[in-house]
Amino acid sequence: MQPTNSMLIDEGFIDCSVDCGRVIDENGVRSHDIGTFPASSEQCGGICIANNQCTHYTLIQRFTFVLVLLCIISCYSVMTDCSCDYHSGGCSIRRPASPGNACKCSYKGFWSCAGSQTGCRDPSSHYCHNPDTSIQSCFLGGGDCGGY
Repeated sequence: MQPTNSMLIDEGFIDCSVDCGRVIDENGVRSHDIGTFPASSEQCGGICIANNQCTHYTLIQRFTFVLVLLCIISCYSVMTDCSCDYHSGGCSIRRPASPGNACKCSYKGFWSCAGSQTGCRDPSSHYCHNPDTSIQSCFLGGGDCGGY
């Protein structure tokens, strides 16, 4: 289907069912068509610029990029966080923080605790440089340490 002038969009974004090839000048005005039309509705979101280069991104490519980015961020945050367990009376460290940090345990209710990595209360402490699961490491985080 050949697009009509009324179907063209002048904002610089491409309507995937209409037109993929047009040049937009510095003022955002469509200067001329370069005659390329999408083969299917999968070719969405191209932007044509004044040097006759038209970039196309499929919706699937955009979602894939965002999904991969979120997975990387999620994995990084899980790897850097410490973890805590509930014992009668409070929390204790199960997985220590990374060196130079402390684990702050907090009671979450229903006999469960969570740990978050935080700065050490005493950066010069041996337990700050070499965190472990001891009560001394827990005290450096300043959280609930009643499970020891």
